[in-house]
Amino acid sequence: MTSHRPCPPVVERSLALPGIERGRGVPYEAGVVDACLQLFRERRFTFL
Repeated sequence: MTSHRPCPPVVERSLALPGIERGRGVPYEAGVVDACLQLFRERRFTFL
């Protein structure tokens, strides 16, 4: 837990959603992207 991790740093949702949208089809499955965007944009889902 205290060593370096290869994971990318956390990004703001305002930057993450367009990135997910750009990846629709490749590398992310289109249906999953559509569901994700609907949850966050139309239904205003947030993490507590």
